[in-house]
Amino acid sequence: MQKAEHVRHDPYPNERFCLVAGGIEGKDRLREEGLLAYDLTDIEAACSAG
Repeated sequence: MQKAEHVRHDPYPNERFCLVAGGIEGKDRLREEGLLAYDLTDIEAACSAG
């Protein structure tokens, strides 16, 4: 969210953020808090499910 402030100054009222990284420690906890969080494991699983 902090990085988005550097890109634009007028936030959209219903904007959502997603964290994408090679690996995310505590990913399940972040998801329980309602955040979208994906790492390479998720992307690989989605690609192989196909």
